[in-house]
Amino acid sequence: MSIFLGRKRVLHIACIIVIIIFVLTRESPSTHNSISKEIFEEFTNNKDSKIDSSTQSPSSSNNDDHITEDSTLTSAINILTPEDHILEPCTIINPLTNQFYDLRPLSSIGNDGEIQAWNAKGFDYGKNFSIGICSTPLRQLKALKDDDFTDSFNKSNIGGYYTNKNGNKVSIGAVSTDLKFRGLNMVLEYENGDRCENTQNLFKSTLLTFKCDREMMSKARVNYLGSMDNCSYFFEVRTVHACATSNDETDNAVWGIFILIIFSALGVYFFAGFIYKIIKSHYENSIKKDPSIV
Repeated sequence: MSIFLGRKRVLHIACIIVIIIFVLTRESPSTHNSISKEIFEEFTNNKDSKIDSSTQSPSSSNNDDHITEDSTLTSAINILTPEDHILEPCTIINPLTNQFYDLRPLSSIGNDGEIQAWNAKGFDYGKNFSIGICSTPLRQLKALKDDDFTDSFNKSNIGGYYTNKNGNKVSIGAVSTDLKFRGLNMVLEYENGDRCENTQNLFKSTLLTFKCDREMMSKARVNYLGSMDNCSYFFEVRTVHACATSNDETDNAVWGIFILIIFSALGVYFFAGFIYKIIKSHYENSIKKDPSIV
């Protein structure tokens, strides 16, 4: 019976070795769980000891106990929760599905600073709106009048507005790039607009809800849904950019790992082939010297 392995068998062994190395180098979930368990046990023990010490010596400082307890709990939370992804403005990862969303093409952020203004008809509200997504819809700041945005400190930060019956622009919220998920709904909130009518302490705000629409021919369509007390305004934005996409950085990392595995497999294969040739040559030489070993 021959002791030599065919090239296919060598390739199979090389692939198995690469897979084993890849699995062993990954972080073990059990290790992570054991660390988390130790942190929580430490927090529980510290909390119990604080209760006992406070019972025995009431004159001890409550503030020091509170600080120590909070720091231990913070350590536990930092271990248990994954580190937040560092995202670009106007992008988000759905915490429920881990899918990536990018709305930068709808704003000046993804268009080399070019202003992107989206218009929405107010229908029964009697006014039309101009909305920016993650950026201001204002194109000419120098053309603004003194009576425009009277309650806004930074007129270059207007996120949306309408024009009132006097011809003055009214802010319905300041720009924000902080996308959020509420359940399965992706939203963007603009706050601190001009003062609401007949109030002193309330300011206009806007809520944009984004819906995935892959059949649209245009980049986006903004629909006015309604308002509450002429103070809060609600819009729906239908766009293909509200559909899940891939994060370029994640794709690059995946491709990097894939290429590394391929090169590792090839390296193992050629190394195994080299060793195979040496053993085969040595065995053939041994047969020539002593045919009885066959």
